[in-house]
Amino acid sequence: MNILFLSELFFPHGGGAELATYEYAKLLNKNGVNVIVVTNRFSAESNFSENHGVAIYRLPLLKGNSAVKFQMLLKFDVAFSGFFRKLFKWADLVYIPRYWFSAIPIAKAYGKPVLVHLHDHVFVCPVSGTYNVSKGEICQLRHCSQKCIYTYEQNMGHSLKSALASTLLNSTLGTQLRRLIALSDGIICVSNSQKNTIASKFPSLREKISVIYNPMPEFDFTKIQGDDYGFLGGSNPIKGFESLRCAFAQIKGDIYVKLHATNFASPVPKSELMRHAKIVYYEKLTSAPLNELYTKVRAVIMPSLCSEPFPYVLCETILKGRLVITSNVGGAPEIAGSCKSAFFFKPGNCRELAEKIECVSSLSREIANDLAAQSRKSFLEKFDNDVTLNNFIAFCNKIVKAKT
Repeated sequence: MNILFLSELFFPHGGGAELATYEYAKLLNKNGVNVIVVTNRFSAESNFSENHGVAIYRLPLLKGNSAVKFQMLLKFDVAFSGFFRKLFKWADLVYIPRYWFSAIPIAKAYGKPVLVHLHDHVFVCPVSGTYNVSKGEICQLRHCSQKCIYTYEQNMGHSLKSALASTLLNSTLGTQLRRLIALSDGIICVSNSQKNTIASKFPSLREKISVIYNPMPEFDFTKIQGDDYGFLGGSNPIKGFESLRCAFAQIKGDIYVKLHATNFASPVPKSELMRHAKIVYYEKLTSAPLNELYTKVRAVIMPSLCSEPFPYVLCETILKGRLVITSNVGGAPEIAGSCKSAFFFKPGNCRELAEKIECVSSLSREIANDLAAQSRKSFLEKFDNDVTLNNFIAFCNKIVKAKT
């Protein structure tokens, strides 16, 4: 089978979705599936390269990383080039793992089946948050609120011009993305939670959706050596950092926590001292500094307010042998509900989060390591890459067969 990946960002660029796309490309190629990736070319990158046998073509698609999904809506013209005509003729299936939705009708005009992979909630929420920032509550997804989008952009620290532009685009074009996605021949969701969110609002799509968990990258397991905590969500309001600061203020007893908080925009805030906590802030860390940070922590805290379908940070934390304290929203309970090293709390409940921090802090190093080791073992049994790959290929074959 020949699969054409159209992904405007490709690992090491982007985040968890791009990492999953990279893992799929490697696994497919290793198992005899031919993969060509077309992605954006960043400065100092070559037009073509191979990675693990996967051919990667890079084109000048993006101007910066802002409003990527709207930039890609305008990139329908590149798909009419002679280069793309050859790629479409070569492909048995066109695979769109991110926001290159403008290519869907063009690929179908060439008679090619299209598979869309949704890693977030863009189908039901233009900013993918499923959290109404203006009201401070989980969104009921009845309609797209301009006030919510504007408040979200303001809280992200964006300029007035940027916030207004985002509000206009997301409340108009953003709500129409689902029309393009619905043209596809198949949709992959990364968790049952995500599928149910989409299907509850658009029941006609249920039969088109297949749930396939993301493949697991290789993460080195090390025993817990430190007693600090980590937070990798940055200043994004729906990642729940303010809930975490609120929880620190409610910790009881003589517990004192040192938190390493990453992914904050420059200028990074200065270290913050609280009665029961010290917060050390960092910018986005590359893999080596991030691995170093993991050696210092016993647990990672994920106080997300929004429904994240398949948070890779949660997977990484468990596979690296650390405890995790996470809100019980989105895909988190589905992914880690059976892990003894995972401690859940209701999103936004500061007191409950404080209690979980108190509980994890009270565990001996020996018990913490034992819980982490058991969880990693059961986690790898549940998320077997061979099973994931077989499910992916089977779904691809089903779509291609239905088209012929």
